[in-house]
Amino acid sequence: MNCRDPKLTVLIFNEFINNRNVDGLSGLMTDNHFFSDRVGDSHNSRSEMIKRWTEFFLRFPDYRNFFTRVDSHGNLVVAHGYAFW
Repeated sequence: MNCRDPKLTVLIFNEFINNRNVDGLSGLMTDNHFFSDRVGDSHNSRSEMIKRWTEFFLRFPDYRNFFTRVDSHGNLVVAHGYAFW
Protein backbone atom coordinates (compact mmCIF):
# COMPACT_ATOMS: atom_id res chain seq x y z
CA MET A 1 0.00 0.00 0.00
CA ASN A 2 1.30 3.42 -0.94
CA CYS A 3 1.07 5.93 1.92
CA ARG A 4 2.66 8.89 0.11
CA ASP A 5 1.13 12.30 -0.32
CA PRO A 6 -1.35 12.03 -3.23
CA LYS A 7 0.24 14.93 -5.14
CA LEU A 8 3.67 13.32 -4.84
CA THR A 9 2.21 10.00 -6.01
CA VAL A 10 0.79 11.67 -9.15
CA LEU A 11 4.16 13.27 -9.90
CA ILE A 12 6.00 9.97 -9.41
CA PHE A 13 3.41 8.13 -11.54
CA ASN A 14 3.95 10.65 -14.32
CA GLU A 15 7.72 10.31 -14.02
CA PHE A 16 7.31 6.56 -14.54
CA ILE A 17 5.13 7.24 -17.60
CA ASN A 18 7.68 9.63 -19.06
CA ASN A 19 10.44 7.08 -18.46
CA ARG A 20 8.33 4.18 -19.83
CA ASN A 21 8.82 2.36 -16.52
CA VAL A 22 6.07 -0.28 -16.41
CA ASP A 23 7.48 -1.86 -13.24
CA GLY A 24 7.37 1.50 -11.47
CA LEU A 25 3.80 2.11 -12.63
CA SER A 26 2.79 -1.35 -11.48
CA GLY A 27 4.24 -0.70 -8.04
CA LEU A 28 1.93 2.30 -7.61
CA MET A 29 -1.22 0.47 -8.74
CA THR A 30 -3.59 -1.43 -6.50
CA ASP A 31 -4.93 -4.79 -7.67
CA ASN A 32 -8.24 -3.06 -8.50
CA HIS A 33 -6.55 -0.07 -10.19
CA PHE A 34 -9.02 1.95 -12.28
CA PHE A 35 -7.93 3.88 -15.37
CA SER A 36 -10.12 5.88 -17.72
CA ASP A 37 -8.49 6.91 -20.98
CA ARG A 38 -9.09 10.02 -23.05
CA VAL A 39 -11.78 8.36 -25.16
CA GLY A 40 -13.68 7.22 -22.08
CA ASP A 41 -12.71 3.55 -22.07
CA SER A 42 -12.20 2.10 -18.59
CA HIS A 43 -9.66 -0.49 -17.51
CA ASN A 44 -10.12 -2.14 -14.14
CA SER A 45 -7.12 -4.11 -12.94
CA ARG A 46 -3.38 -3.89 -12.39
CA SER A 47 -2.70 -6.86 -14.69
CA GLU A 48 -4.73 -5.34 -17.53
CA MET A 49 -2.97 -1.98 -17.13
CA ILE A 50 0.49 -3.55 -17.13
CA LYS A 51 -0.38 -5.11 -20.48
CA ARG A 52 -1.89 -1.87 -21.79
CA TRP A 53 1.03 0.34 -20.67
CA THR A 54 3.50 -2.08 -22.27
CA GLU A 55 1.58 -1.97 -25.55
CA PHE A 56 1.17 1.82 -25.34
CA PHE A 57 4.91 2.42 -24.88
CA LEU A 58 5.68 0.18 -27.86
CA ARG A 59 3.22 2.12 -30.04
CA PHE A 60 4.25 5.58 -28.78
CA PRO A 61 7.91 5.44 -27.68
CA ASP A 62 8.24 9.24 -27.56
CA TYR A 63 5.10 9.86 -25.45
CA ARG A 64 5.65 12.33 -22.60
CA ASN A 65 3.34 14.24 -20.24
CA PHE A 66 4.24 17.80 -19.29
CA PHE A 67 2.47 19.28 -16.29
CA THR A 68 2.19 23.05 -16.14
CA ARG A 69 0.29 23.03 -12.86
CA VAL A 70 -0.62 20.43 -10.25
CA ASP A 71 -3.24 21.23 -7.61
CA SER A 72 -4.30 19.08 -4.70
CA HIS A 73 -6.86 19.15 -1.94
CA GLY A 74 -6.84 16.12 0.32
CA ASN A 75 -6.87 13.00 -1.85
CA LEU A 76 -7.96 14.88 -4.99
CA VAL A 77 -5.18 15.82 -7.42
CA VAL A 78 -5.69 17.69 -10.69
CA ALA A 79 -2.82 17.91 -13.17
CA HIS A 80 -2.94 20.50 -15.95
CA GLY A 81 -0.67 20.25 -18.94
CA TYR A 82 -0.19 18.55 -22.24
CA ALA A 83 1.25 15.45 -23.83
CA PHE A 84 3.73 15.01 -26.66
CA TRP A 85 4.00 11.91 -28.81
